[in-house]
Amino acid sequence: MSARRGPTDKSYEQDPFYRSLTLDRRRAYRASRKDFINARVRRRRATDADFRDRERARRYGISLEELRAILERQGNACAICRRSGVRLYIDHCHATRMVRRLLCGKCNTGLGFFGDDPVLLRAAADYLEAARREHEAARAAGRTDSTHPEECAPEEAQRHAGCDTAGESQAATDQPVAPPRPDD
Repeated sequence: MSARRGPTDKSYEQDPFYRSLTLDRRRAYRASRKDFINARVRRRRATDADFRDRERARRYGISLEELRAILERQGNACAICRRSGVRLYIDHCHATRMVRRLLCGKCNTGLGFFGDDPVLLRAAADYLEAARREHEAARAAGRTDSTHPEECAPEEAQRHAGCDTAGESQAATDQPVAPPRPDD
């Protein structure tokens, strides 16, 4: 029989004073070896991919095998933008803590900024699509805004969906548009 007592020991389960002493002793031991323990974990995390992935999966209540299955189903790419070769983050519902999919940093941050609200995300997509249509109409009519940054010339405008070179978009939306900031 072992001299060590653990959580299965009746005195630990039934005696609150003994439990508090045990917890205090464990905390003191951990505090005295904190630097050593943290260095060992950092070293293992840096060198052992399985350990690193298992740790990430455990935070969200899934196993390493489940994490790898999700990654395989997605083809090692972000579930939204389909970019591969980038670090993927575990996206989860904050209310239920259920894992949804794996996302790149930009997509995960974007969802977070919109509060995981599909209504706001649809509104943002509608806004960008309307701005793109206005931009394309202005470009087709040969109009450009002279205050528009040079790096977003009409031929590059399609890459920047939210760019406004039409100049009439303020009147079209009846929303105030902030004036351009002077160069610092």
